Parts: sequence; C-alpha cells; structure tokens
Amino acid sequence: MATIKDVARLANVSIATVSNIINNKKNVNIDIYNRVIKVMKELNYHPNLLAKNLKNNSMMFIGVIIPHMNGYYGQMLNGINQIIEDNKCQLIIKGIKDNKNDGTQKIVDLINLGVKGIICVLPNINENLFNELISYRRPLVLLDHYLVNKDCNFVKFDNEGTVYLLTKEIIKERSKSVCLITGSTYMGSEADCLAGFLKAINEENFDNSKINSYEVDLSKERAFAQLLEILINIKEIPDCFVISNEFIAESLYEVLSFLGHSNKKVYSLSGDNWCTRNENGNIYKIRRNAIQCGIEAAKLLLEQIDAPLVFDTQQVKVDNLYNLYDKSYIDDKSCKPVNKPNSKKIKALLLDAPMSQAFIKLLPDFKQKTGIDVEYDYMNQKDLRRKMMENWQHENNHYDVYMIDMPWLPTMINKKYLFKLNDLIDINKLSSNYVSIIKSVLFDKKEIYAVPVDVGSQILVCRSNLFEDKMIQKEFYIKHGIELQIPRTWREFNLISKFFTREFNHNSPTKYGTCILGYAPTGLIEEFLPRQWSYNGKMFSGQDTSIYSVQNIKALKNLCECFKYSYPECVNFMEDEQINEFINNDIAMINTYNLHISRYQKELGQIENDIKYYAMPGNVSLMGGWLLGINKFSREPDLGAKFIEWVVSDDISVQCSMLGGIIPKKNVFLNNEVQSEHPWLREIDLKIGSSRIREEIFNGEGEIISNYEFEEYLARYIEKAIHQECSPEDALKKAHMFFAKRMSNT
Repeated sequence: MATIKDVARLANVSIATVSNIINNKKNVNIDIYNRVIKVMKELNYHPNLLAKNLKNNSMMFIGVIIPHMNGYYGQMLNGINQIIEDNKCQLIIKGIKDNKNDGTQKIVDLINLGVKGIICVLPNINENLFNELISYRRPLVLLDHYLVNKDCNFVKFDNEGTVYLLTKEIIKERSKSVCLITGSTYMGSEADCLAGFLKAINEENFDNSKINSYEVDLSKERAFAQLLEILINIKEIPDCFVISNEFIAESLYEVLSFLGHSNKKVYSLSGDNWCTRNENGNIYKIRRNAIQCGIEAAKLLLEQIDAPLVFDTQQVKVDNLYNLYDKSYIDDKSCKPVNKPNSKKIKALLLDAPMSQAFIKLLPDFKQKTGIDVEYDYMNQKDLRRKMMENWQHENNHYDVYMIDMPWLPTMINKKYLFKLNDLIDINKLSSNYVSIIKSVLFDKKEIYAVPVDVGSQILVCRSNLFEDKMIQKEFYIKHGIELQIPRTWREFNLISKFFTREFNHNSPTKYGTCILGYAPTGLIEEFLPRQWSYNGKMFSGQDTSIYSVQNIKALKNLCECFKYSYPECVNFMEDEQINEFINNDIAMINTYNLHISRYQKELGQIENDIKYYAMPGNVSLMGGWLLGINKFSREPDLGAKFIEWVVSDDISVQCSMLGGIIPKKNVFLNNEVQSEHPWLREIDLKIGSSRIREEIFNGEGEIISNYEFEEYLARYIEKAIHQECSPEDALKKAHMFFAKRMSNT
C-alpha cells in the first residue's frame, strides 16, 4: 500500500511538501501541487488520518458500515461488538442510508481512518460497489446482503429454509392466496427467499393463480411508494404476505391500512425478537438469530486479518435456533375491509402533480374515516387556472375543493371566489402544527381562505465535491485571492459561476457554472425576485410604481451576467427541466425549489455524495407552492373542509411527503426517515434565512391586480435585457412607465 514517502519520491518533492498539500496550505506552487495530486491519484493514495494514533497505540480499529441500528440490524451490530471487544479492538461505525448509494464514500472514510478490516451491511449492494470494496484489498465480510456468484466472505441467514417452512405451514393451515415481497433478487439474501417460497409452492401443488411475488427497494421509504402502486393495481389483495425484511413489512402494513385491508396477515423475517407482533397484531415477526450472525461475521473478519495471505474466502450460513412462529398466528379471520355507508360525495379539481396524486392514492383512508367519497380531476397549471376562472364566472358548483397556486390567492380572495375557512375549521389548532415560517407567512391574517399542502422555498444545490476538491480550491485562490466557498451573495454566485464555466476558465471541471430558470414569465420572475430582495429592491411602494430603482437595476444586471454562465437552452426551462439538466450534465450549481427536488430523489440519489443543499445567496428566497381552498359556490363546504383537514392531518402528512411533495408540518420536517429521503429538509427548516411571498399589487382604487398578469409583462422586459436587446436600465424604465400608466388609468 502506498505511503506518503512513495508519493514524495515519485513526485520528486519533500514529505513536508506532500503534507502541506494534504492540509491545503497556500504556500505551494500550483505546478508542484498538480504534480503531487497526479501521483496520489495514480498510487490510489489516501492519507491515513489515524496513523499517528496507531503508531503509538496497539489498538486495532475495525470498520462497520450499516444502514441504521434499528431492528435486527442493531442486533447484528451487538453480535459484532461482542467479539470485537473480546479481542480488545475498537469499532468505527459508519451509517449508510439504505435508500441511497453512498457506500463508496463510507468505504473511503474508513480506509482513511486506518481500519484493519470492514464488515458491510449494504441493502443496495451492486456490482460496482462490490468491485469498489474489493479494490481496496482490505479484509472484508459482507453480512446479510451479498451478491450471487461473487467470491467473497459473507455471513447470511438461512432465508431459504425459513421461507420454505413458513410458506408450507401457511398453505397447510388453509388454502389462501399468498404473496412474497423481497428486495431485488440479484442479491443472494433476496434470491434465497424466492427459492424457499417457490420450493414450498411446488411441493404443496398450490394453485398458481393464488400466488404472487414482487420486488421492491429495501428502503422503507421507497418501498412505501412502490407497494402502494402494486396494491392499487393488483386485481385482488392476497390474504397473506411473506416479507424478506421487517422494515419493508412496516411500509406494507401502512399501505394495507390506508387501503382498508389492515387485517391482512404479514409475516416478516426479523431477528432475535421476543415481541413478534406489531401493536395492531397483524405483522408477525419470524425469528432469526441476528446476534449470532454478527458474531460469525466478526470472527470471520478477525481470522482474515490474522492470516491475510493464506486465508480462503468463506461463506457462513447461520441456522435458526428458535421456533419459526406460533402457529396460532395463522388463522382464518376475515380480511374484508369495513367501510362506512356511501352516502356523501364531493369533487376536487387538482393540479396534476406528485402531491395531489399522493393523497388521492390514500383516499381509501379518508373514506374509511368519514364515509365521504371523493371524485377528482387532474389538470396542468394553465388549464387548472382557466377552468377555475370559468367556473367562478358562471357561479358553477361542479367542484367543491380547488388546488390553488400561491400567487393566485390574493386575486381569488379579492374576487370572493373562496369560502372563509375560519367558519369551517379550527385554524389556530391546524396552524399550530405547521413549521414557523409557514405560520408567519400564510396564517398571519384574521381571515384564512386556503390551507398549504405543498409549500416550500428556493434552495441552492451545489456539486459540493467541486468545492471540496483541494486542487480546485488552490486554483480558485490563485486566480481570485479568496477562498472557494458556497456563495453567500449574488455577486459571489456570479464569480463562482464564471470560474466553473469552461468558456471563461478552460480548466473548469464543468462546462457551465449554473442553469437559471429561463422560461418567461414564471422562471425569469423566480430568478429576479430573490436578487431584487437581496439588493433591497421592491416593485411598488404603496400604490406607486418602484420598478425603476438603483436596487432593481443591480438585481437585473446580476441576472443578465449570470445568464452568460448558464446552460444556454435554459431559456425554455422551468424547475423540472433545470434539475434534470443539472443531474445529467456538467453544471456546478443551481437555484431551485425544494418541491421539485423531491420529485428527483431517485435520480439525485445516484450522485448524492457529490451534492449538498444550502441557503440561497443573499439569504432570502421565494416561497411558492400549492394550497387547498373551498369553492364559494360549493353545496358541501363542510364536507370539503373535512377533506382539507384530512389531507394536512398528522395521520397522512408524512406518507404524502414520502410519495410526492412536502406538507410543511413539524412532524414531517422533524421525521428522521423523511429527512433521510429528502436531505435538503435539514437546510430548509428555514433557519437558513427568510422566505417571502410575492408582493400584493393594488391599483389606484385599492383593488388587487393579478400577479400573473403583472409578471407576464415584467418578464418581457427582463427577457429583452438578458438577451441584450436593451440595457437593464432601459428595460426597467420601460416596465416602470408601462405599469405607472396602467395603474393611473385604472
């Protein structure tokens, strides 16, 4: 293994110089710096951060990578720790999100800390990650999850035998329909479950029409969405489920409860449990010797560390030492859902978006609790607004509940299109569970006409690996004389965007510094407003136009400059196109909405180790999102209010947030599992600065002017300035004169 001496020798520099580079000292010539970095990469050299400690201490460090310490994972860790402590070693534990691909970074971290060997519990292990593990040539043991036909050390449960015996017993007790749910069967742990299940089915000559098997992600959060989709589309819900993982079983039971099938039987492989049922009595945990698995893994690793040159890989299967289950679990209770009488009905007009699709999927829960049927129509943003305006103009009561974009709300209130919710809902009680910024911005008025269901703010998304790269840091410092850091101001944002744009810096690791929202009007306005607020600009002062001002000119100049460093096709982009381009192309950083980030969690998970989320430059951002309100002409406002209360209730807000957008409630923002799926939540808990909503615009008679109409005109002038058809000063002067004249005429 390469040492710091090897690096110094091949780079023809002193050990002190290499040390200075590792510690990012600024007194190193850039050519020498580049030469040393090149050698370090060629040698695959990683600084041993614990070398000094280990030199003076005989203690041996063992690394463990594990998703979390809940359930049987924690029991396996207990077993590992027993052996490690008995051998006077120390554990270094690295948590890995079981729904993300951050295993590589955890491996590198442990290597850098000087561990002698690693035990890995990796629910999403794949061939690339496996090859990465092997390449470091450290003693290694995979525990529970392993790849089929790969030669390595692993310790596994007897999943095949366990599922085989369990399935046979279920079939013998009563001829029921049975469904197996596992993770991907490219992993041996899941393939073993499928093999045991099929073996039992074949031996018992079970009716093939009564069996199903599905594969889902081993993340509890992602499995929830996948299981909901499966069960919504399945022809008939099976009577019994056999699950390979107790964490998936929890998600399955949640889905069954929402769909009115909470009395279905769920048999889940688990660990050393003395409590074998959940509180509702319908998840039966099948005991496996998890502690012993951990013990065997630790023993196997220490054996390899003691004799690395002569050690042959070993595969250990731990037999179950307990009775599989209490046969009384397997009964013949009815599995039919109980619904309230179908006597009431409302209809909702909704945006075609993940959040509305989420709570529509959960509607069986609302029907069970209230007996109210909900019909609904989905529309895109433009058609949704048009349809609502048509209905209101004709005093149409076809829809009871509307989904409303936040900028539309002032106009709708002014036109008296919505029911006042204070008369239908306990607003104080409802608002108390929202995060503080939502309470202060959306619940600060005496009269409330809509409730937020999918609201968030703009955030800065950066490829943090670029900002942390020492060679890039060095180049930026030499070029500008300041540290490279996450931009705090819009001026700094443009400086860094230019540095990361190859047209202006041929050494840039990315082609473009950023990608703005260039679509007019909405995108350009969303780019302009946070800059305007950061420079203390405003659109209006009372009923007077303030568009042409020093502050607004500075904001527009900044946006025009930023366009030079942006992905050129951005002129047609809103958030979805912007984020997709950021994921797939050479772009260093973007400003976007957290709501849209949520839709790309799977794709972003592939590069999660390379990105982080921060406050917007200038520490001020635009709040946006969607609300639910009740049509003024509804015949059933009370029923519509019940529906709104249910959508934002604590009972389903977390589930909706896992399926789509984010309901801005405390129980969502503080939920560790939701934070794991949406890591930006830690930043956007609105300690990061102030979020604002658009200004309300009034004409000379005190009536509200539509934001949509105002922004459409303003964006035309901003667009001209960005494309250099006129100067920022001329653009804002013309916009100022246009609106001043229009408002005085009104």
